[in-house]
Amino acid sequence: MRNNNTTVAILTLALATVLTAGCSSKKSDRGNASTVAPSTSTAPVNTSTNAPIATTNPVPATPAKITSAMVASFDLDEVIEVDLASRTITNRWPVGNGPTDLVNGITQTFVANTLSQDITVIDRLAGNVSQTIDVTAVPITGVSFLGFLDNILKPMVRPTGIGITPNGSKIYSANLINVTVIDGQTLTPTKSILGLSPISLTSLISNPSQALSGFLAAPVQGLGMAKIACTNQYALATCLITGKVMRIDVMTDRVVDYIDVGRAPMGIAVARNKAYVACALSQEVYIIDLATGMVIGQLQAGMVPTDVAAGPNEDVIYVANTISGDITVIDTTTDSVIDTLPAGMAISQIFAQMGITLPTGSGGGIGGALNGFLQGFTGGMTNPSSFGALISGGGGGLLSPGNLINGLLTGFLAYAGVNQQALAGLNLPGIGILSVAVAHDDDYVATGNALMGELVITDVPTKQVDSITGLTGLGPVDIATVWRK
Repeated sequence: MRNNNTTVAILTLALATVLTAGCSSKKSDRGNASTVAPSTSTAPVNTSTNAPIATTNPVPATPAKITSAMVASFDLDEVIEVDLASRTITNRWPVGNGPTDLVNGITQTFVANTLSQDITVIDRLAGNVSQTIDVTAVPITGVSFLGFLDNILKPMVRPTGIGITPNGSKIYSANLINVTVIDGQTLTPTKSILGLSPISLTSLISNPSQALSGFLAAPVQGLGMAKIACTNQYALATCLITGKVMRIDVMTDRVVDYIDVGRAPMGIAVARNKAYVACALSQEVYIIDLATGMVIGQLQAGMVPTDVAAGPNEDVIYVANTISGDITVIDTTTDSVIDTLPAGMAISQIFAQMGITLPTGSGGGIGGALNGFLQGFTGGMTNPSSFGALISGGGGGLLSPGNLINGLLTGFLAYAGVNQQALAGLNLPGIGILSVAVAHDDDYVATGNALMGELVITDVPTKQVDSITGLTGLGPVDIATVWRK
């Protein structure tokens, strides 16, 4: 009897297993896995044959790359939007006086205006200028007992560079004597950072006169702020006159350190946790580790490198060389020069025709370079044979494009051992790039020609050069390409 009952039980269990084999996957998931793989097909079924109907699943389209660039004209007081692929102007905006640098946020463009001492905000979605930010709206010294200096220093707070953190939380304006911090949400200035040695609060309380004397006697480390680049952790400003890079902690807006680089550092860009700094007079690109602030490499660039831009994948860096009129390409993995791209006519070629050989290396001292710059700057206003007179019909005002460019080029020539008499009466053609940017579609690299007032577009694969002439007028030009965020 026991055996018959056992047999019946086994047969009953087996039958139950067969009948429940088609239960839902939720039940089978709780017990042992089924030996039959569940169907994952979502294709429609022919009800008469139970066979799936063949369908073609659409492949998502690859987003088109962006070839738009925003170009700032110091001479025309406007920003021009250009499609680099079609070489067409798509929009124009009036901005402040003397725009020298600009940077793109997600939907806004921020323009540093040197002469009017403010930042113009362009809303690219609305297609209009949304507001103006006064970079002198916060105390300049940031130290109460030095507040009397604010009115004296205010005329020198002139923005020449601008950067934004990738998360958009803060905007930094690099001015001639300080850095202005701007809140990315409210677009209001919150702090001024001077390039002075820090003063000890403890020493100030215990011995005010000694602390103040030591503070005033300390050398100014950051002076002549030119350009600035940002990550979410650091803002790095180039100090043109003192030959340093000021590294600022974004969280606290305090200066972490001053990093010694080459002579007359100007352009700066970040890629792969490194900063690449174009040093105009020593003709080198310095490479800085962002985390440690250590210089980890130096590369020879072209003649008078003035601006730097990173590719969209951060795999290459492009360096604009003003006098050699070309673009140095650096591989950011190996930190080596891998190519040189054309960007129009080179000033060095003109000098060669005159029998003047320009050095490709560096030499001399910073004193001689600055002396040459100052002589060239003043010569732009008075010397009819100077660069300033040649490109602006007599030099113009104190901060005119003619005087600025004259100072830069004359400073380099003095540094190279070439005097101004050698150039007397020379009618230079319009050459000399001061800015570089690479499009989201990195087949296109754009440079701004300060002496021709044109935008030069280099097709990277073919190395063909094209230009939009008369776009910006004479003087400093800056370019910021629009990337998809």
